[in-house]
Amino acid sequence: MKRARPGTSTTSEKGEVDLSTLENEILIQLVSFCNVVELFVLRRTSRAFRKAACAAVSRAKSLHFSFLKPHISPQYQEICVTLMLEDAELNRLQRLELEGLSHITGKGWLKSLFRKAPNLESLNLTGCSRIIPEYFGATDFQWNKSRHSLKYLYLEGCSRVDNDTVGLLGKKFSNLITLRLGGCSQRIDDRSLMILCSWARRLQVLDLCGLKRVTDLGIYTVLRLLPSLTYLGITGCERVHLLDLGVNLTTLDIIGSASGSMLQVLQFNGMGTPRIGLPQGTLTFLAERSKKLVEVDISGCEQVLLIQTMYELVLSF
Repeated sequence: MKRARPGTSTTSEKGEVDLSTLENEILIQLVSFCNVVELFVLRRTSRAFRKAACAAVSRAKSLHFSFLKPHISPQYQEICVTLMLEDAELNRLQRLELEGLSHITGKGWLKSLFRKAPNLESLNLTGCSRIIPEYFGATDFQWNKSRHSLKYLYLEGCSRVDNDTVGLLGKKFSNLITLRLGGCSQRIDDRSLMILCSWARRLQVLDLCGLKRVTDLGIYTVLRLLPSLTYLGITGCERVHLLDLGVNLTTLDIIGSASGSMLQVLQFNGMGTPRIGLPQGTLTFLAERSKKLVEVDISGCEQVLLIQTMYELVLSF
């Protein structure tokens, strides 16, 4: 594509139009309809398109990089994300989605993201198993306003996110409403949950699925420190059995108490392995105490008999 000289027509003898010669604002409006893959290709064609693509990213409120997965080879996905984010101003960015990009590490862009995007509210890193958690705090250690704007953080499958990272997330992003940690490092334990919940007191959705070092004490801590919690996922938490905590108090007591009365969805499926399952009377207790509970998932829970479950539910009404 050739650039027309100043003062010449943008239309060739064949009726073809050289888009790169359009007014800059018009060109930006055109490329703003492209996804990130198309923008990445366009920015390599000419300086005009590169400038327009950069401006389009700078004006975007939502960026979805999951489009890269079927079009860009895994080894080049990090380069693409880095170039697109580093060249643009991200003051307007509110949502960033990188789900499924399993080869990105965050090097070169994650460490500066929260400084460049002060209004970022949602960050989806689901399935980004190579993300290096140290980059969450690599910019600086001043907890300014830009660190506290994040409300929704999705880290399912980020296996390098460990107990130290969880504590850091609570301190840096105290306005978090949703945090999903399912499938993260098996080093996450009760201590890291206590630090997280001590800082991020506004959490309403917390997913702990598959974290095998979390025990009843950790769940007790979560429910005591998070009065606004509406969703708790403990699928596959093998050490959570809803047993006595040693002070004449069970986790069930906390779930049904005033501090746990906001719970609406509770996932038990797969809980209780090996061979313990839900204690008898669990469903009745929850139905009687947790007035706002609308959904309990018990699929995969061992030793839960259908007739027992139905009987408990009938008794609760």
